[in-house]
Amino acid sequence: MMISTKGRYALRVMIDIAQNGSDAPVSLHDVAKRQQISIKYLEAIISMLVKAGFVDSFRGKTGGYLLKKAPEKITVREIIEVTEGTTAPVACTGENCPRHGECMTAPLWNELEKMIGDYLENITLKNVIDGDINRNI
Repeated sequence: MMISTKGRYALRVMIDIAQNGSDAPVSLHDVAKRQQISIKYLEAIISMLVKAGFVDSFRGKTGGYLLKKAPEKITVREIIEVTEGTTAPVACTGENCPRHGECMTAPLWNELEKMIGDYLENITLKNVIDGDINRNI
């Protein structure tokens, strides 16, 4: 499985908002500057994060974005799945494989997907911020 820039940047955006949004909403312009990511690309990513219910959007002069949940309540898996769709290492896992039921490698890919998902599920945004990614593993 290859996490795209969209998935990696979404995680960075969530970390930035968590670290800088304790007093007031965080502007996307400020996130773009700190993270050195194009504002246009961030607009697409933040739209996905708002739609998924991870962040609230505030309009106006002091507008911006705030997390809807505490960082310890948001898992890395949730963020990655919003942007990537899945943690599957191959496109043909589960019943969406045309050879479902007869493919000898399917159990391997299904188990790997489970392992990746379980690993990312046990790491929260707070764990990443605290540098404590081995805490629950």
